Formats: sequence, C-alpha cells, structure tokens
Amino acid sequence: MTRRLGIYAHYDPQGQVRGFVVAHLAALRPLCERLVFVSTAPLTADARAQIAGLCDVCYQLPNVGYDFWMWRHALYLDGREVAYDEILLTNSSVFGPIGDLSATVERMSAAPCDYWGINESDELMQRCFQSYFFVFKAPVLRSLPWANFWARVEPLADKWQVIKRYELGISTQMRAAGFRSASQVPMLPGQGRGNPTLNLVEDMLRHGCHFVKVSVLLMVGASRQKALLEQMAASGYDVSLVKELMPGADP
Repeated sequence: MTRRLGIYAHYDPQGQVRGFVVAHLAALRPLCERLVFVSTAPLTADARAQIAGLCDVCYQLPNVGYDFWMWRHALYLDGREVAYDEILLTNSSVFGPIGDLSATVERMSAAPCDYWGINESDELMQRCFQSYFFVFKAPVLRSLPWANFWARVEPLADKWQVIKRYELGISTQMRAAGFRSASQVPMLPGQGRGNPTLNLVEDMLRHGCHFVKVSVLLMVGASRQKALLEQMAASGYDVSLVKELMPGADP
C-alpha cells in the first residue's frame, strides 16, 4: 500500500472552513495515511471542529505568503516526509474533486513517473504543473533538488512572483534534475500559451479534470456559470457547495 502524506493549504477571509473544503478533505482522507491542514486564516472554533475528524493535524500560520509558503511550513513542522512514498499537495483555490479522484491517484501512482499533476500550462513560456494539485514520489522526496527547493521558499507577497518562482520553479527544477513527470489531463488542442484552468474549463472537465478554479466561477457570466455548474453536476459534484460560497449561483 502506498504511504501518502497529503497537505492541504487553506485560506478564507472570514476564517471559515466552507463546505467545498470539507468535501475536498473528505475525498483526500482515504487516499492519505496522514492528512495535514495548514491555514493562514483566522480559524474560528467551529471551523477547527469541522476538520477535526478529517485531518490528523491543523497548523495555523500568520497570513503571509501563499500556498508554497504554507506547504513549506507544513513539511518542516511535520518533519515526516522521508517516511512516505508520496506527498500530495493541494489547496482551497478549487472546487472538487469532480469525478473519481481515487481512481486517478491509484493509476498515476502506478505510472512510470516521479511526479505528476492534474494539468500543465505553458502560459509562462515553459511547461509547468499548475499548483492546485500535484503529487511527488519517493525518488523526488529523497533528493537534494527537492530539499534545496523548499529551503529557498520565502513568504512572497506578490502572487505572480510566487507563480514564476515556485509554481514554474518546482517543475523546471525537478525536470532539470532528470525526474520524469506525467499529467493527468494532456495539453489540450488550442491551449497555446493560455491558462487552461481559466480559458478551457469545459474542455478540461471533458478530459477528466477533477477541479474547477473558484476564481473562474466567481468571474464568468451567469449563462456560462450555469452551464459549468450543470457540467460539474453531471459528473457527480454537489453544486450546492458552490452556492454556499456564492449565493447568487444558480445550480
């Protein structure tokens, strides 16, 4: 059995743990021997109670940095990464999982790769995994490039700097070290230099993507939002979780 550590990076301006977060954690729980929740939100007592039965530990940090800073702290605070075959990193920027995530994780765990993600983007002129969900296997976890990468992570305030230095950086550095990667959703026809999680959401879902960015459903028009929610529901996702965060949504 694969020994897997999952780390979920969370933020909510009201200090709440929303229903879509609980659903994500519930799907991760059977996949992870240990599940760590790390948040930069001012968590309420009720919020902590919501995750108590799902996560092994909850780390609360000052609200600085983004997901890579949270993952770094969780890795250092937990101090157990060498005990695991895989580390799964994900965050609260997405609704999901949509469809059978466990089957994908099992299939990708057996695939001939050293790390994998849901999808790649070449928006920044080099291919990299988008960091809302990715998994690293033992050859990476035991390596010097992995240790060096996390040792250099800083609490950057600029989101684009985080994307360029860390989201792009971890893919390019692991690739340069000779590690093999794989993507659950292939590069899509017409993807070009765009961001498929923003521009090709419907196609991503048709190709088996398990997540939709929260920001997408917040910014699209009403008709496209309704169509996306119908597509998500058709794949078994409880779209009432979207309405909880966005009361104006029309599931």
